[in-house]
Amino acid sequence: METLPPPIAGEPTLKPVPRSDRDAAAAGGPAGPIVPAAHVAVLDFLDPERLAVDIPLDHPFRLGGSEIRSVHVRRPLTAEVGEWNTRVQAGTADTYDLYAIMTGLPAPVLRGMVADDGALVNKAAFDFLPRWLRTASESPANPGSGDATQRL
Repeated sequence: METLPPPIAGEPTLKPVPRSDRDAAAAGGPAGPIVPAAHVAVLDFLDPERLAVDIPLDHPFRLGGSEIRSVHVRRPLTAEVGEWNTRVQAGTADTYDLYAIMTGLPAPVLRGMVADDGALVNKAAFDFLPRWLRTASESPANPGSGDATQRL
């Protein structure tokens, strides 16, 4: 019979991975699927300024009673990309769903933005995609058509 380690006493020491930004609450909660926190470490990155960018909007809007004047775009975590890829394979997600994870705004909100602002947000998000996904994609400004989600 196999000997198992003793059970863990107390609470897990890993903290939940934060969703993207302050706009998530204004948008009605998390933008996409949440990876179980017990499976993802919270890392203290050495160059945090390289992990996110704020995109000012030429056409700000109200969402859930809050004014959205800029969109915070962050690099996705490996676990988030993996979970999104699983959903793509199942036919239940597209690139906007990954961009939603990266921005904290629901995919329908990203689709509903004025095209010029949407293109800027999409470009910033595209630039933060993993290299393998960026090279498979044709257009950062039009993530719903002919992009990597069709080839994965």
